[in-house]
Amino acid sequence: MQGKIYKILSNFYYVKVNNEIIECKAKGKFKKDLVDLYVGDNVIIEKIDNNKGNIIEVLPRKNSLKRPSVANVDKLIILLSIKAPAPDYILLDKQIIYCLKNNIIPIICITKIDKDKNNEAEKIREIYSKIGYRVYCISSKENIGIEELKQELHDYLCVFAGNSGVGKSTLVNTICNNNVMAEGNISKKTSRGKHTTRHVEIIQNQNYMIADTPGFSLFEINDIQKEELAIYFEEFKAYTQRCEFRDCTHIKEEKCGVKQAVNNNDISQERYNRYVTIYNEISKNNCDFK
Repeated sequence: MQGKIYKILSNFYYVKVNNEIIECKAKGKFKKDLVDLYVGDNVIIEKIDNNKGNIIEVLPRKNSLKRPSVANVDKLIILLSIKAPAPDYILLDKQIIYCLKNNIIPIICITKIDKDKNNEAEKIREIYSKIGYRVYCISSKENIGIEELKQELHDYLCVFAGNSGVGKSTLVNTICNNNVMAEGNISKKTSRGKHTTRHVEIIQNQNYMIADTPGFSLFEINDIQKEELAIYFEEFKAYTQRCEFRDCTHIKEEKCGVKQAVNNNDISQERYNRYVTIYNEISKNNCDFK
């Protein structure tokens, strides 16, 4: 029987087959072959009795995330809050890069806009919408933008990800009209959220599947080389033909179409600065490993 892993707890895998959840164990060959099973994996199982079984085969993945561990993701809903915690733009851009490399559609979701006193959400929306990304400005507290975001989720496996405290669990509860995930308070000392989500789990509601995930503050893109980084900054593509050198890094070169576009305000200065930061970070990491 074919199904999808909806939840993993300890050594038990909860596989949905049609409308039934079957508690499964993995065959020993997975440990022997060092194969990790993820939530979202499509698997073949054999039933032992009415609600128990064994996973005997994992089907090929179209992609996977390691942090959080989810397979066959259609869309990554990238959450960043206007306040408490403040927006982490480096994390946002790293997540977008990861999506583009792994054939996942990035969707940007700006939360807590009811606390937006300086119209920051609109500035973010303008920058990323201009590049071509879909951006939603929402408030779970005031039910702003929720219905529009729901339409984005239809018929897709969507992962909600972002720093702790950005409101992932609150948003999932609002979308599902149920307290399906525990919520935590913001630490007054660190201004960051407490880790309330302890595992990855797919929550199915009507026509969409949501994977709520543990909060995290680090997102590394170790498998990306510095030479390829620029291709994941979509707005650069229109200007790279104007660079003097084919292998232009868009940093130190004088005759660079991308840098000229930044000077002309055709490319966001903030996004370009983050490109340089990430480029230097990758360069340093590559040197550390040599």
